[in-house]
Amino acid sequence: MVLILVKTYNIRYLRINDDNFLIFRKRLQDFCDWIIDEKIPIKWSIFTRVDSIYEDDLILMKKAGCEQISLGIESGSQKIHNIEKKGIKIAQIIQAIDKISKIGIHTVGFGIIGHPLESIQTLYQTMLVAINSKLNDFKVLYMVPYPGSELYSFHQKYGTLTNDWRKMNAYQDPCFIPFGLTKKELQKWRKKIFFRFYLRPRKIGRAHV
Repeated sequence: MVLILVKTYNIRYLRINDDNFLIFRKRLQDFCDWIIDEKIPIKWSIFTRVDSIYEDDLILMKKAGCEQISLGIESGSQKIHNIEKKGIKIAQIIQAIDKISKIGIHTVGFGIIGHPLESIQTLYQTMLVAINSKLNDFKVLYMVPYPGSELYSFHQKYGTLTNDWRKMNAYQDPCFIPFGLTKKELQKWRKKIFFRFYLRPRKIGRAHV
């Protein structure tokens, strides 16, 4: 498939939308070795969990043309990660970002606000993780308890949900409001995290390089 894209359609950049791509390490390594051995002229990016990062794989990926890795940061609160059964520690998030940055691959973090048990304190913790890490970019989305998900089945315990499928969009207005917060507060914090991340002197200086 990659060869068809490259030779037939002159594609030079591939975005692999497989969150588990790094979990199957043998497949990943075979893919990278093939690109390197065949000298395939393509750059690529992936999405992955922070607990699927291995330094030797990163070195091989960089050599094979991987330019960007997007990570599911979600929250800077360990309490929120625990209730959502992610099996992720905040320390793992920081370590994963550090490993990728060390190899020289661009990092994009995806945060989510409006989780069950979200509060001003946990929003602040998420912001701190983002601005104190070595992330190159950080995107902030809203929590959406999609019908059929485990969260949807017990969301009433933690907040109120607008049951309008047209509004179940993580990129627009929040449709789930945790108890103790308001829609306006979530909107305000989304903007605050964005500006605090991108208006740091370190980010502004790099933008002009």
